[in-house]
Amino acid sequence: MFLHLAALGIDMKKAQVVKFWQALRENTSVKETISAFTNKKGYDSRATLDRFVRADTCFGQGLSSEAIAEKTGWSPKFVNKIRGWWEGEFSSQPAKPLVSDNDIRRHRSDLVEVVIPELKGINVFPARDLDLAIFWSRPSEPSWPIGSGKLERQTRGRLGIRLFIEEKLEWAYLRQHMKDDPVWDAVDAWKQAMVMDLTARFGLLDKIVAETQSRIGLPVLDDLVDLGNDKDALGLYYAYTLYDQVFSRAVGITLSSKRREDFTFEPPNVTRLGGYMVVRSHDLSLRTLAISYLLDAQVSLVELTETQAARAAYEAVLSITDSVKNHSERIRLAVAFPEGSTCDGCGQWVAASE
Repeated sequence: MFLHLAALGIDMKKAQVVKFWQALRENTSVKETISAFTNKKGYDSRATLDRFVRADTCFGQGLSSEAIAEKTGWSPKFVNKIRGWWEGEFSSQPAKPLVSDNDIRRHRSDLVEVVIPELKGINVFPARDLDLAIFWSRPSEPSWPIGSGKLERQTRGRLGIRLFIEEKLEWAYLRQHMKDDPVWDAVDAWKQAMVMDLTARFGLLDKIVAETQSRIGLPVLDDLVDLGNDKDALGLYYAYTLYDQVFSRAVGITLSSKRREDFTFEPPNVTRLGGYMVVRSHDLSLRTLAISYLLDAQVSLVELTETQAARAAYEAVLSITDSVKNHSERIRLAVAFPEGSTCDGCGQWVAASE
């Protein structure tokens, strides 16, 4: 969907946009220029200014309005409008040359300082986290945060991973400078491994819930708090507790087993574990069965095929995570970009200095 500037809730005038573009030419740091203008009176968010940076670069490269619309999300009509502003001010002006080694080092530092800490900060989804069960239990949720990114439900029930850093210009620029670097393949492999890991863990949750419902004869519900519904049921935390115990054992995390005395009964029909409602039933025999099954299954279900598959996927993504971090550290310690490399943010400077 193409957006007009007004649709973004702002009304930057020609003079303001031209002033911003001029500032880009006076400062080799795109990051500093955007920061200086973000939310300044008459200007708007970083995201909008990012679009104007892309437009400025694309105008200098002679791209069509349709191509620029694809890159910015604006309509071709609006791109044509601001193209007139740009051409009136800059079409006859040479781009500022990126002539000194210091300029090049500063440009590289700007990109690396934004992207690399994000890559070094990626982590496997925690082995022990209730959020996993919550997202599993809500198939209508389109996405779920996972630290430095988000887990997304895609077509046909497939999962995908998106890193927040991928939305920033610095990510695109660094990839252009280092297009053949193995770090990008490592990131793609990490995302695929994360999906396999989470898919395997969801499969383990599916199996645990199926086994539990079959043995106890009660459904597992996301929420037992609705006191208006007096239906006997198990809570999501019951299933998560079993998953937590089983998966933690499988991956070698030391965890105290649940004991019968950890459960408390709250009249008239609620059984709690650690403050969470895990069983709702007036039937003492059902409550007793539910507790006994959890105490036994927290050990026996470690032998499930699904448990072993989840363990293998988890260990695989741990290894690939280390690979991404090692590549990121290598890039941080490097002193220069590959010889002759450019990006959309500096290409016109380099061309003008040749």
